[in-house]
Amino acid sequence: MIRNFFLSLFFLIIYHANAYSNSYSGINLEVVDIDGKVFNINDHKNKAVLVLFWAQWCNYCRKEMVHLDEVYQQYKDQGLEIIALSIDDKKNQEKMVNFARKFSYRSAFFEDAKTGFSNSKNVVPLIQIVDKKRSVIYSLTGYVEKDEIINVVQKSLK
Repeated sequence: MIRNFFLSLFFLIIYHANAYSNSYSGINLEVVDIDGKVFNINDHKNKAVLVLFWAQWCNYCRKEMVHLDEVYQQYKDQGLEIIALSIDDKKNQEKMVNFARKFSYRSAFFEDAKTGFSNSKNVVPLIQIVDKKRSVIYSLTGYVEKDEIINVVQKSLK
């Protein structure tokens, strides 16, 4: 229920932000990843951050995560960070962790995050891209082809 509240809050923020401008400033994200390391978006001020909401049962998410790993390898030295937030229940933690360990970017459980992000309808996959100014500049819902991800990543790194 709390997770759904935060997910609803996120879409409300994004909706209103897009109604008045192309971005929402002041996004916060702090989470302990599956390796026990703290990820705080504010520690990456000179980087673009791609946040993926996903679930281990979602075949499109799993396919997109492979593409994201390739994109991350290509753009991490140019200032791209990726954090994948699983909306899976804790009872599926082992499956999520085993799958997420295949990739070089960070993964965490959404319910463990202290965040200004949310996903009101538990839509997965969902990508939010935050630029170096901490503004959400892209929101991509549903499966996205690798070329489109590359296109928005390149724009976010400028």
